[in-house]
Amino acid sequence: MMATGYLLEKVSWTGMSEFKAGLTASRTRQLCDAMTVPKDLMANLFLAAGGRGGISSGGGGFTSELTNWDGTKKKTGWGI
Repeated sequence: MMATGYLLEKVSWTGMSEFKAGLTASRTRQLCDAMTVPKDLMANLFLAAGGRGGISSGGGGFTSELTNWDGTKKKTGWGI
């Protein structure tokens, strides 16, 4: 619910009537309440998001080296 509230705060409601915006936010909260996510799925999503696993979004890290999805170093085109 905290994540849902945070995401709803970040939505730009411009161009939408107050009724539609309220209905959308209300329905989103209802769906969030009704949804259950198994713990093992949450653990896998956490790892995929960079929690403690070896999956990254394409580089950086503490060495600031660009890496491919499989962890190998990217070629920069400068011979490095």
